[in-house]
Amino acid sequence: MCAGITTYDPLRRYNVRGKKVAILGVGGLGHLGIKFAVALGNEVVGISRNPDKRDEVLALGAIDYIPSKDEGKMKEYAGYFDFILSTIDKVEQDDWNKYLGLLKKHGTICLVGIPDGPFIMPVTQCVLGNKHITGTAIGAPHVIEEMLQFCSEHNIVADVQVYPIEKINEAYDDFHKGKPRYRFVLQIEQ
Repeated sequence: MCAGITTYDPLRRYNVRGKKVAILGVGGLGHLGIKFAVALGNEVVGISRNPDKRDEVLALGAIDYIPSKDEGKMKEYAGYFDFILSTIDKVEQDDWNKYLGLLKKHGTICLVGIPDGPFIMPVTQCVLGNKHITGTAIGAPHVIEEMLQFCSEHNIVADVQVYPIEKINEAYDDFHKGKPRYRFVLQIEQ
């Protein structure tokens, strides 16, 4: 539920419907962000560091995929998006200018992932492009209820891999190798 409400709430809060949307980071949060954004009637593109996620992202409902290190693909989408939902926590400072460059004038980037280093605001792009940077954490109980209803109506579920509790060490190792697609669940038999 945490990954769900963390990505659903900003799409709802900023009325992201019928827009061009990028989901930055396609992992535990990002895969749900793509599903929600698509169900809300948006044209959605996934962006991630991993160059091999294209098929996964398209299977989630996105129309395209951008490997973040692919300069040509990044240029192709310059000034394209109305809204970017950033779920990433690992980012280099120079990348923020690149990501803001994907926004249209008056576009918004909403941070739900907390970058692991300092964030120096790229003021020039924000001022000259009238671009907005915002952030949000989690939704109120009534929004969680709304999200669950929306998930029920649109058949949205988190993609998980189930490990029996006996394989907890394997799950732990796989997690640190970046293998989850997209969440791990430990099953405890009773």
